[in-house]
Amino acid sequence: MKIAVFTFAIVCSWTVFSQTVVKIVPLFGGRSIELNHEYKLKDSIRFKFSTLRFYVSNVGISSNSGEMEVKKIHLFDLEEPSSFELFKTSESVRSIHFLLGTDSLTNVSGILDGPLDPIRGMYWTWNSGYINFKLEGIKTTGDSITDVEYHLGGYLPPYATSRRIHLDNSSLSKELKIEIHLDEWLMMISDERKNSIMIPGKEATILMDHLVPNIRLGENE
Repeated sequence: MKIAVFTFAIVCSWTVFSQTVVKIVPLFGGRSIELNHEYKLKDSIRFKFSTLRFYVSNVGISSNSGEMEVKKIHLFDLEEPSSFELFKTSESVRSIHFLLGTDSLTNVSGILDGPLDPIRGMYWTWNSGYINFKLEGIKTTGDSITDVEYHLGGYLPPYATSRRIHLDNSSLSKELKIEIHLDEWLMMISDERKNSIMIPGKEATILMDHLVPNIRLGENE
């Protein structure tokens, strides 16, 4: 009996420690973003985040076992550290693919619960659907202080804002980080875009297009 218990313990321990953990990590200047901390965007521009939430859905991986879905819907919220972890898997992850935002079926399915509950502050109305990406903060330019509100959503063409992301992985690390380089994105849009986008439309789709190249797996350490 003692031998059986000992063997079982070894198997369980190996299973736990062989898992790969995949996390989402928003960055600014290579460091994890903190709420209400002021960051320098340019010499004359500073930025402070007060809200950062976004959906990741239809999450799948390619592994030695083939293609598989590992999570249907996930809401990242900078206020909730537990939301940084996207999923765990015992598979060897060759690539990760997901939808940044929500698919059209989700948007026409009425009021849902869990991560999709309107209480989360990510739902507009039945005809506008979900906010796929929400960023709020304060931009300081010299002595000028401006509220920034990017509520990027919309599921109807030509202004659908969800974006498909595919990330190849060559790392053997047991912790993979999906990095979102928000400083690079904000730098790209700081001179040419509005400080407030609150409805579906062309401007929301452009901002989502600019965000995609700034999402990548972290470099091997």
